[in-house]
Amino acid sequence: MSRSSTRSDVPKRATDRVDEHVEQAIREFPEIDPSVEAIVSRIDKLSRYLNKSMSESLARHELTEGEYKVLVKLRLAGDPQRLSPGELSEMLMLSTGAMTNRLDRLEERDLVVRKPDPHDRRGILVELTSSGRELLAAAVREQAAKEIRLVEVLDGDERERTNELLRKLLIHFEELMGPPPRHREQE
Repeated sequence: MSRSSTRSDVPKRATDRVDEHVEQAIREFPEIDPSVEAIVSRIDKLSRYLNKSMSESLARHELTEGEYKVLVKLRLAGDPQRLSPGELSEMLMLSTGAMTNRLDRLEERDLVVRKPDPHDRRGILVELTSSGRELLAAAVREQAAKEIRLVEVLDGDERERTNELLRKLLIHFEELMGPPPRHREQE
């Protein structure tokens, strides 16, 4: 007596919108590798969800992505959490004019302050204020909690394995293509 592979006790594999997309794509473009199309499409969709989540968190704290990045760079600079406008421009790959505009907005909100550089009479340093630290910490806490919820479907071993595979892909991408292109910031 043979058992059918369509038994009702065999769990059905979960599907998502990408499965339908891949099915349609390979029907129209048979040269596409379905497993590669599925990986690339899922990474793209996950990236969009992460960007949406971050945008919502930043909006709740009245920050643009660009302003957030400046605050993060200052915080990660270590004590006393200050950098020159030129260093910030270079790190964030922005023109000095764009950085000046960004710093003006942050300074108006008392999130950063410009101070004379004690080692260069002509230099200026940008320093994170206590208000800037508090706002950044609140935004980071909110987003970190969201990110935990977003990946809680994976257990510890799955998270570790996912990280290993994504690291392997990222290293390969960097070897093939160099540094990642900058994505367009919405300000």
